[in-house]
Amino acid sequence: MKKENRGFTLKTGALFLLVFVCVISLSTSAIAQTPLKAVLLVGPINGDYDPQTTEYKQDMNLAAAELEANGVVVYKFYTPDNDWEQIKAAADGAQFFFYSGHGILWPHGIVGGLCLKNLNVTPDKIRSEINLAPNAIVMLSHVCYAAGPSANDDGPISSEEAQNRVSLYSDPFLDIGAMGYYASNIKFSDGRIWYTPLQTYVSCLFQGMTLGEAYEDYFNFNRQLDPGAVVEHHIYPNNTEMVMRLGRSILDGESAYSSVFVGLPGRTLESLFQTDIVEDTTILESNGCTAAFIIGRSSYVFDNTSIPMDAVSCIKNNRTYVPVRYLANALGVADSGIMWDSATQIVTLTKGSDTVRLVMGSKTLDKNGDATTMDVVPAITDGRMMLPARWVAEAFGATVGWDGATQAVLITYL
Repeated sequence: MKKENRGFTLKTGALFLLVFVCVISLSTSAIAQTPLKAVLLVGPINGDYDPQTTEYKQDMNLAAAELEANGVVVYKFYTPDNDWEQIKAAADGAQFFFYSGHGILWPHGIVGGLCLKNLNVTPDKIRSEINLAPNAIVMLSHVCYAAGPSANDDGPISSEEAQNRVSLYSDPFLDIGAMGYYASNIKFSDGRIWYTPLQTYVSCLFQGMTLGEAYEDYFNFNRQLDPGAVVEHHIYPNNTEMVMRLGRSILDGESAYSSVFVGLPGRTLESLFQTDIVEDTTILESNGCTAAFIIGRSSYVFDNTSIPMDAVSCIKNNRTYVPVRYLANALGVADSGIMWDSATQIVTLTKGSDTVRLVMGSKTLDKNGDATTMDVVPAITDGRMMLPARWVAEAFGATVGWDGATQAVLITYL
């Protein structure tokens, strides 16, 4: 086991069996019409070419190779090539932003930012000068405080301190629109090859895994590989729609925070970055329907227009779920007719003389006082209430169909 000061590298010498189960492999053409872009930064540790900095560059190159293998255009800024103006220009519209180097502790216990050659970038400088693409993915590796602990800590830190540090480090990136933040200080070896977190996360994401699945797939969260691994589940305090997952591994006989994720765990690269999202209205014309919700997409087609959503339609237990607000709007329910009571966990939809009520965790749908038992319950995904499309649509007199070719839920009403 090796722990190096400030850069905070944690390694395990144990022999692990690596097994990748490949799901659907995504090409970037299925995600966006124009190539995705990544900006990769490595700051100096004890110099531009010292052994630790060189190791971090090698690890970042593995992530770069994985990105490029999936058609992503990669811009590298490895110390001494840390020109901030060039970094800002390259980061404009980038979907991926990776950093490896020192973490920064500012006065008054504030942590965050980037330690580049001849420049310490503050969290506020990130907020004001970096313009990533909407829904960007940020990954930090071997960065003190970014995943909780620091090499300067006297001992293990508390969960509260880990949550505070991770919040502070992730805040500026999430404030500018990122939807996923990963930070890890540990990598694994099978005795022949080192498997690094950034490369593994990228590989998992381009296999079609959700952001949360990619996090959980990394080795220290596979109990068969690291029986001591534990994941704490929290809500990100600055946006309750996001989760915060803090992973702890057994290192040198103690449980230490090693990998974290903050963001929307149910999103995929396709749902985050697809620019060609079925704006083509032939899906309505060919099926004679009023609205269409495409599984895995963060938009729906209505009135000859592709309308963006802040959640993704999905399938759970062989049932289709659609975000409540957009399903209601597609059924003619105005925003003013959508009510959510957090105390009773009841959502109420009102259109004209019809009122439909559903309760989280209950199979009962109430329409104008008449109760119907559904075969499914409402669900919450990424902090958004998702309703079973068929039951709600039919309660408002609409019919529901399915287009297998486009994976679309089709809603028709007069």
